[in-house]
Amino acid sequence: MTTSRRDFLVQSAAAAGVLTGPRAWAEAAGWSLPEKKPFKAIDNGWIPLKDGTRLNVRLWLPDGVPARKVPAVW
Repeated sequence: MTTSRRDFLVQSAAAAGVLTGPRAWAEAAGWSLPEKKPFKAIDNGWIPLKDGTRLNVRLWLPDGVPARKVPAVW
């Protein structure tokens, strides 16, 4: 089963008892979830390091990523 970032945020808030109604906690705080945007998932990628070690990564890249730089979260 695949869980999106949006689903994770909503489920986490509900588990913490913060969610009293659909998105009520977010609206009360003046915050809202970002709109859904298309993305590409790479399940098995490798990042080579200087010492020869390779890191195995799972990447979620926004559409159009080769054309521009995007931030990364480690």
